[in-house]
Amino acid sequence: MAEIRQLKLSPNQEYYLHEVVKQIFQFVKEGFMNGTVKVDVLIYSYFMSFGQTGEFLALSKEEQDKRPDLKKCCDHWKGLISPLGRDGNIILTECVGDLRYDDNSIMYPKGTIIGNIEKAPFPAVSESYAYRELLDPDNYSAPHDVLDFVNKKLHEAYPEFNLWCVAFDLESLSIYDLDQLPHMKRY
Repeated sequence: MAEIRQLKLSPNQEYYLHEVVKQIFQFVKEGFMNGTVKVDVLIYSYFMSFGQTGEFLALSKEEQDKRPDLKKCCDHWKGLISPLGRDGNIILTECVGDLRYDDNSIMYPKGTIIGNIEKAPFPAVSESYAYRELLDPDNYSAPHDVLDFVNKKLHEAYPEFNLWCVAFDLESLSIYDLDQLPHMKRY
């Protein structure tokens, strides 16, 4: 991808970005093209997710009581999300209430279908601090060039979808269907 060189990144960041773009394309295929259930947001993360929470809430009370570590965290989501099962590697959860950022802002409205894939979304690297700002620029006061580049490539590769991806550090990557969640286009 000669276009990456125009971003004026280090050679290691260029290679990393090339690999990330390829990986995001695979995520789109897995979550938006090959799935049997249409998701509104696809979240790749290896730590506690809506998918794990939904699966936990689907357990019997006796089974939940055996996991007090998860129970305390997951009780907050009762009445807000409901598990839908799995579609291959994707854990599906539906919002049965509005999930809010705060009292005034809705993150995921009632009816939103969240797909979770529980794995690390990015290639493992040493010295990860050199890569975190690339797809999470506002968290690090970095330019938006790389995130804009990735989303441009996403739109070029999949023009039939209106998708936007953004990361949180190197711990999670979310791909939003902007036709369903237009307010999630953010940096």
